[in-house]
Amino acid sequence: SADTAAQQWHDSAPHYAIITSATYVAAGLGVAYDPSSGRTYWTGIFIAGPPPPGPPPAPVDPNRIAGTDRYATAAAVADSAFKPGVAVAFVGSGQAFPDALSGAAAAARTGSPVLLTQNGLLPMSTAQELARLRPGRIVLLGSSGAVDAPVMSLLQGYTTGTVTRLAGADRYATAAAVSKATFAVHPAAVYIASGLNFPDALAGAAAAAHSGSPVLLVNSSVPASTATELTRLAPTHI
Repeated sequence: SADTAAQQWHDSAPHYAIITSATYVAAGLGVAYDPSSGRTYWTGIFIAGPPPPGPPPAPVDPNRIAGTDRYATAAAVADSAFKPGVAVAFVGSGQAFPDALSGAAAAARTGSPVLLTQNGLLPMSTAQELARLRPGRIVLLGSSGAVDAPVMSLLQGYTTGTVTRLAGADRYATAAAVSKATFAVHPAAVYIASGLNFPDALAGAAAAAHSGSPVLLVNSSVPASTATELTRLAPTHI
């Protein structure tokens, strides 16, 4: 019968020689009908060719660090990177970019986290992360117009050390004040970016942090505070 013939072929040495050959990449069974004899045959189907590609690589699972808002995201970043007992925690406004960006390079220099706050309100996510971090001291970035005195007073409850403010008359002077408080003279580089919008300064802050360099801000001209700090720093490269 056809079933017997198929079984005999399946169990035969030639069949096993074929299916174990590296030149065949697929095999199967088919049915052939011979109209002249009226017979139906089982047939072996073998496909030769290069080996099939392997399975695709598993999709990359991005390591997303996020919270429900910018304050919770900053807290989540700090939680993922810093253990309790940090020497310093920097806190800047989450409602405007310049002070926190300038502080990012200083925070990297001192191995410190940057957390965000509102003006007039310390977000719960920031407070909880400060309670976990137990910083030796806290540095508040920006003037009282950016983060007011009541928030500064609240921050005192999250450290046994001091809460100090680094600030200037404007964003340019604040960036200069942060630089002066953190960086010694003759750094290898100083990064200069627009203080009118955040993308360039954001990209530059990461590079500045990597090289241990300050970030200063300019507008259509070089503000006096920036020029004064550049003169003090006397960097090798800008």
